[in-house]
Amino acid sequence: MSSFRQEDCQYETITLSSSGSVTSLTTNPTISPDETLCPQRIKAAIVGKFRETEPKDVALAYYRTMQPWSPIIAESRLGDQLPANWDNATLDFTLLCSTIMLVCTAPESSTWMNSNDSLLKDLYLSTKSWIALLEGIGVNSTEVVQSRLFLTTFEVTHGLYPAAYISISGVVRAAEILKRGRDLETRSSEPSSEEERVELCMTWAAIKVMDR
Repeated sequence: MSSFRQEDCQYETITLSSSGSVTSLTTNPTISPDETLCPQRIKAAIVGKFRETEPKDVALAYYRTMQPWSPIIAESRLGDQLPANWDNATLDFTLLCSTIMLVCTAPESSTWMNSNDSLLKDLYLSTKSWIALLEGIGVNSTEVVQSRLFLTTFEVTHGLYPAAYISISGVVRAAEILKRGRDLETRSSEPSSEEERVELCMTWAAIKVMDR
């Protein structure tokens, strides 16, 4: 498709935090497993990675870096409907923002994946964990599918195999479930507007391109 054209690799300057990883969710022995894995705590862990960044900063990074070659997010989602802060953001939207930041963050070095001190590696592994947690608690939505797709995009562009090969299958299955209206949030899979219909079509097109 002409929408997914070759572009020079450019990165936004986004500040990451070394705190707020998934592992920090389980360090308090007084917290029960149910409390640890609740949506609020998962969201707090995600936000902890980039608490110095506002939703508008992530939207700007997407439009500058990703939208020219992967225009799959509805403009209203990052425009009129964009939350002013993370307190007003949903869990799946917060996850989507984390994957945008992942794709837009420049590696510290060519050996970042082999470094135990790499913030990008920390964000990458945390993002994979968050997606698994959302899957485990039954959260599936357009934003989650797009998050999975961006994670796979990151893995492909950085040559992370077999992770990318495994991840794309998860993207396809999550999208199929959403399309069939069987997602566990009991949300209708039918688009409520023309913009949402286009968003879903563009997301499916991107999945097919990635799965070639």
